[in-house]
Order: sequence, then C-alpha cells, then structure tokens
Amino acid sequence: MADEDARREVLLALAELYERQDPRNLYKQINFADEGQGPFLRRLVAELRAEGSVEGKQETIRFTGQGYDKYKSEIAAFRKPLKPANIVGAPRLLFLGAGATQPVGKMLMGAFVNWLMSQSPPEPELLASICKEKLDLEFLLEELEGLASKNYLAEHLERSAKQVAQTGFFTVGVNLGEVLGFPKAAGRLLKWVKHQVFHHYRELILDPSYQKNFEALLELYALPDWPVVIFTTNYDPMVEEFCRLTEAGWSLVDGFTSDPRVSEHYWERSTFEKFKISPGEKRIVLFKLHGSTTWIRLGRRILNSPPMYAGDDKMCENIMIFPATRKIAIEDPFFTAYDYLEKCLGAAELCLSIGYSFRDYDTLMRFKAAKISNPVLKVCVLDPSAERLRDTLGIHGIDATPLPFMFGVQTQEYMEAVRKLVGKTPG
Repeated sequence: MADEDARREVLLALAELYERQDPRNLYKQINFADEGQGPFLRRLVAELRAEGSVEGKQETIRFTGQGYDKYKSEIAAFRKPLKPANIVGAPRLLFLGAGATQPVGKMLMGAFVNWLMSQSPPEPELLASICKEKLDLEFLLEELEGLASKNYLAEHLERSAKQVAQTGFFTVGVNLGEVLGFPKAAGRLLKWVKHQVFHHYRELILDPSYQKNFEALLELYALPDWPVVIFTTNYDPMVEEFCRLTEAGWSLVDGFTSDPRVSEHYWERSTFEKFKISPGEKRIVLFKLHGSTTWIRLGRRILNSPPMYAGDDKMCENIMIFPATRKIAIEDPFFTAYDYLEKCLGAAELCLSIGYSFRDYDTLMRFKAAKISNPVLKVCVLDPSAERLRDTLGIHGIDATPLPFMFGVQTQEYMEAVRKLVGKTPG
C-alpha cells in the first residue's frame, strides 16, 4: 500500500468513528503493526496528535472536533465514487503539435523540406519545382499524390500520339517519353519522401532538461483524480518516452492492451472505454491522431512494435497519416482518436495547444464545433507565432488566448504564463 493510500484509509476510519460516535479501537481497523506500512502510520498519527487533530491514547484514538472540521472536505472527496470512464469530461486537455518536439531535434515542415533537398532525392528537378512553388511538407505530399495518380493522362496522351501518327497530322512537339513517365517519377519521389518522414520521426532522445520541464508542466496543469488527456498529431514517441523515463509515477494509457496468449501488445478501443483512475494516480491518456512510427497493422490487429518501415510489404502496414491539410480518418485507430477529440473538447473547460499549426482540417473542424456547443471552453495557444495563430483561429470563430513562447526553450516565461492560466500560485 502506498503512503497516500494508507493516509486515506486512516482519515476515512477516523471520520467513520467520529461520525458514528463509535468508541471502537482504531488499531483494530488499521494495521499499525504491518512491517512495511506501520512506521508511516504511527508517524502519521503522531503528526495528527501534535496538530490537535486527534485525541486519546493508543487504544482509543479519535478525531477532535477541530481535526474533523479540518479534514472534512478532503474526506468527502475521498468518498466520491469513481467514474467508470472519465476521459470524456476531463476539465483540461493538452494538444501537442510539431513545435512541442522541435527543441529535441524534430524539424518543422518547412525546415524538413529544405533538408530533403539536400539528401539526394530520386527526382531532384521535380522536388525543386514543387518546393519553389511552396516550401511546405503538406503541400509537397499533396502535389506528389495528385501527380502520381495521373496515369490516366499519360495513357490519354499515348493514345493521342498514336492517332496523330496514324493520321499524319503534325502536333506541337512534346517529349512523350517524359510525359508518360511523369506519374511514375512522382510516385518514386512520393515513396522516398514518406520513407524520409518515417525515419526522421521514428525515434526521439529526451535530454534530462526537457524531461524535467515536461514533468513540471504536467504537475502544474494536472487536476487531482483526473487523467491528463493529450492529443497529438506527432508520430514521434515523445510522450511514451517520457513515461518510460519518469520517476514521478506517471503511467500511460494509449489504447494498447496485452494478449498473454501470443505475447502481443495490440490496440483496442475498449481500452479507453474501460479506463478508470484511482485517487492519487498520475495517468496520461494519449491519442495520436495521425498514428505513430511504432504502430503497425498485421492482419486484423494493430500492434505496438519497434519502429520498422513497412514500405511495400503486403503483410504489414505502418499506421500513419502522412502530412496533408485534407485527411480522411474514418478507420481505427484514427476514427477513435478524432471521436474522443470531439467529445473531450465538447466537455472540457481548457485546452492548451503547444506548437500546433491548426492546419489539419479534421482537427480544426472539431475545435470550431466545440466552441459552438461548449461556450465555456477556453483555447490557449503556446507557440512562437501564437498571435498569428490566434488571428487565424478567429477567422473560423475560435477565440484563442496567445502565449507567444517556444516550448522547451523559454521555460520560465511559458511556465509562468501557464501558471496564471490555471490560477495557481508559485509553490
């Protein structure tokens, strides 16, 4: 039994005896002789006696009126029944975008495209032409997907060329070979870019300062007996790595559960639906809206695995939605993540966005709907470009409070801003 649980048990037992005016011996209800917890329990009672909260000798310890009044509200909170599922209804949400992991080496979209052009791409001229139009990863992938799907145009041009040859009519000179090969070139470049995206985001090393700062943010932002519900569009394993390294007791719920029959860790929606939290627990509930580099579909199951790129492997598939402003997320695990985003925003009081651009239409639509259905929802944007994002969101009817700081770098500034946001005083 943890110290916090033991303390809770003592206070509840004292309250029961006091309320029923029961003279029974507290020592018969609480195992003060237990080798592991006994010293803590005896020290706790000594502290309660020293502050005047309990009276009596060892055999007849009971609350004083002063002690009962002091702990009455805390005891009432202990007695509240646990909700069987309290993900939806969490008063505070976190939304993490690419800017949340930029301080630990993960590039934003413009910087990533610049980096791509220096990596010997298979179709450098095509890449340069698209990037000249707009230096953005979403734009690049959307253009390549569109071009790669245009095989029907190549077939049309080939048929037209044959007809011209048969009729003898002269047409404007075009290098037909290049035109016919254009969709294939776009397809090759598209595969290469996706491979580079996967490899860049598949791993993440958290330095101790970042780990400490993220933990401090969670401790400041969290509410007792509620999980910290985090939504993210990032593929990288930052939150998972934080939970693996933390010594502060944070644990993760990410939709995966174990099947001991085959030693598999697989995704299942019911993991969220069955979620419960006990008093004093520190739980993070994580929804990765665009998938993860460690998720892979094998048969009918989505497994949590080492980060391996499936490519054209027909047996398995990486569970990732690659960057694009218009996405379709109607299959699980994506549908469940967006479903919970909509429901959580509809019930929350505060959503703090960190380093997120709000360019994903699926996400933007849910924030817009939530601001209509849930007028108490407050949206705050922590980002170096927070004022610009505030203005953009305002166009869509979403009022947002800007916090113009870079997460993980301007630590003192953004922590003070969040402290004011949640109404906590230092210490």
